[in-house]
Amino acid sequence: MRGVWRTISRRASCAVRPDEQVREIESANAPADPCASPRSWPHRSTANATGTIDTQIIQLGWSTTTSTPKSEASNRLIPLDRGTVDVLRAHRDRQRQWRDEAGPDWTDTDLVFTRRDGNAWHPADVTDRFRLLADTGGLPPVRLHDLRPGAATLALAAGAEMKTVQELLGHASYALTADTYTSTLPEYARTAAENAANLVPRRSA
Repeated sequence: MRGVWRTISRRASCAVRPDEQVREIESANAPADPCASPRSWPHRSTANATGTIDTQIIQLGWSTTTSTPKSEASNRLIPLDRGTVDVLRAHRDRQRQWRDEAGPDWTDTDLVFTRRDGNAWHPADVTDRFRLLADTGGLPPVRLHDLRPGAATLALAAGAEMKTVQELLGHASYALTADTYTSTLPEYARTAAENAANLVPRRSA
């Protein structure tokens, strides 16, 4: 696992641009992307174990706004694993408790990830919190924005098809996904080569 993590950390730093004054953060309805705070509960379904990505946060300076994803492929439905679904359900119950405790002071935004008063988290606060958790956990240098390419690398290491990873990431081009991630796991490329060779009938020696 350490070898995989080193691969993720090294590749993510190359695949993700440094933070800019204008940042576009995809909003996914799952804890796998902590920047997913603005999406509403109706856009994710624990019953069907899916999450819909149909909004992104655009930050200019300190102000933020929302818009549609950058491309048609970015607007997508992603599957959620059982562990994530359990976490979301527990979080939903906790959020309802916060609402009851806040009473009239609760801000009804219907957002998935909020402060205890119902208001949205600012992306900078989420980034700072992630950095603290990463340092406390003794993780290698990794940024919040490295989680997306890191998740893609883990999916490939777990045996996911490149096409599946493309759809999870919302890449419009299969070539983009393959060019970016095949080199992160040489064994994945070797397996693909072996599988292709096995399709060609050969005479025995």
